[in-house]
Amino acid sequence: MTAQDFSTRLVVDRTPEQVFEAICNVRGWWSENIDGPTHELGAMFDYRYRDVHHCKLKIVELLAPHKVVWQVLNNYFSFTRDKTEWTGTIVRFDIGRRDGQTEVRFTHVGLTPLYECYGICCDGWSTYINGMQVDYEVEGTPRPLPKLVDGSAYRIIQESLTNIAKHAAHAKGHVHVRFAPTALLLEVTDGSHGIEPVHGNGRDRSRNGNGNGTDRSRNGKGVPTRGLAGMRERVAVLGGHLEAGPIAGGGFVVTAELPLEPDPR
Repeated sequence: MTAQDFSTRLVVDRTPEQVFEAICNVRGWWSENIDGPTHELGAMFDYRYRDVHHCKLKIVELLAPHKVVWQVLNNYFSFTRDKTEWTGTIVRFDIGRRDGQTEVRFTHVGLTPLYECYGICCDGWSTYINGMQVDYEVEGTPRPLPKLVDGSAYRIIQESLTNIAKHAAHAKGHVHVRFAPTALLLEVTDGSHGIEPVHGNGRDRSRNGNGNGTDRSRNGKGVPTRGLAGMRERVAVLGGHLEAGPIAGGGFVVTAELPLEPDPR
């Protein structure tokens, strides 16, 4: 391990045994799109998100209730120049007691700023490790998407959820994906306040109503700014548009429209 390897920690009011079991239940905190056993030393399992990211991992250390270590055997990203980033890296969870609580130290050994995916991957791991609850809703009939659209949608959702995890206490996100005839419509809402989202009205709500185009950091008045510029650039390249801003009563919403060729069906 080096100082540049991505690392984060989580402290919870659970026993090490409970935390160890929760980590091994990978489908419960990472994704249901896991194929293969995740509780056995030497076992291999696959993770897949559409055609955007998939990887094969092997459980190389399993020391209950202290340590879980995976090796990334192979990896594919659709949105990086080197599609194999992560291949050969190590994912480890170190579990210990701290002031009467259980601390989990997560480290992705080899995930450093040299990787093109470093920013989005660090954000993604932070969201998963810190245990944010996310509700997903899909409207319309899912269909294969162009790689640029699929990759952009993945990153927009991930960066929006990261903003929620970083700026909202007891964060809960809601992701609404709609397959329209000529567009993919995304809406990611900070649901921690129980407020219904205010849908777009054609203006950029990240201006906070004052029209000066200045995004303020999340302070109860504005919106989180992390990643907004990058999201707008990705959407603009595809000829779509993105809005981001506060919603009534607190929280924020990100909406994006990504153009698609008409569905031939």
